[in-house]
Amino acid sequence: MLATVLLAGCGGSDGGGSDVASVKDASAAAEDGGSSGSGSGGKSDAEQAQEFVDCMRANGVDMEDPDPATGKLNLGAAMGPGADPQAMRKAMEACRDTMPQALKDKAAEKPDAQELESLKKFAACMRENGVDIEDPGPEGLDRGNLDTSDPDFQKALDACRELLTGATGGGR
Repeated sequence: MLATVLLAGCGGSDGGGSDVASVKDASAAAEDGGSSGSGSGGKSDAEQAQEFVDCMRANGVDMEDPDPATGKLNLGAAMGPGADPQAMRKAMEACRDTMPQALKDKAAEKPDAQELESLKKFAACMRENGVDIEDPGPEGLDRGNLDTSDPDFQKALDACRELLTGATGGGR
């Protein structure tokens, strides 16, 4: 799934970071121009983005409307501090079919060397703050064994969130 849902909502308040490395990915892709390409059903970027936002809202995630002209999404508030990672993950899964193509494309990217370094620093910070997380591999962080509902996880995430600003790729 999207690195966007990396830690679903783990990105910084600048709109970054999804399952760990992931909400940032969604923001970066959204800022790159919304949605186009396959899966849009002939809809404009703005229409596809609005359908995605409507679905996310229907699934418990409050999001701003996309730019009506470009379809550009602002995911910062939905993924910033105080966001509910579990709600974000569930909504992203439920809205996968309405997700703009730009977000889908971004999710498929692997992290580059700079992003991997940021992810390593993030993982080290999380461990220093009591969360057992492995260093990232070539695909990004392995979120499989993370319990994002654990209060200790949220505390560590709050302490380490800023380290994700340079980490946008992948995630398994």
